[in-house]
Amino acid sequence: MIKFAIFIMGAVVLGAVALCPCVSAQPPHAPSTRPATVEMAPAKTLDKSAQETLLIMLDAIEANDYANFARHASDEFKETLTQKEFTRAVDLAAARLEKGYTVVYFGEMIKAPYTIHLWKLVFQDKGADLLGEFSLKDDARDKDKVDNFFLH
Repeated sequence: MIKFAIFIMGAVVLGAVALCPCVSAQPPHAPSTRPATVEMAPAKTLDKSAQETLLIMLDAIEANDYANFARHASDEFKETLTQKEFTRAVDLAAARLEKGYTVVYFGEMIKAPYTIHLWKLVFQDKGADLLGEFSLKDDARDKDKVDNFFLH
C-alpha cells in the first residue's frame, strides 16, 4: 500500500493505492542498468535546403502569409493544415519573431519514412523560448516539402 498526499489549490487530498502483485513500486530501470549521465548530442548543422525551408516558413508566420507557408508543405500536410491552425501559430509567435530571434538547431531524429528536425526559437524579447519541430518525408514525390510543423 502506497500512501500519498496531494496539495490542490490549498487543499490537501490524501489517499492510498494498493498495488497488485504484478506491479512493482521499483523504478522501471534498476539503478545498476541506468546510465550514470545523460549524454549531449554531437553538434549538428541543418542542411542548407532544410534550413532555407525552415526560415521561409518562419518568415511566413511572421508575415501572416498562409499561402507562402502552405507552398512549402507536402500535399498531405496541405490537406490537414487549416487557416485556423496557421493563425494559432501566427498568434503564438509572429509579434515576437518581428522583434528578432535566433534559431538553435538540436539535430534530427529518423522515424521512417520521416526525418524530424528539432530546434528552438530564442527571442530577443527575452521571453520564453519555443521548441520547434518539422518533418520532411524521405520520398522523391514530396522531397524538401514539410510534412509537419510544430511550435511548442
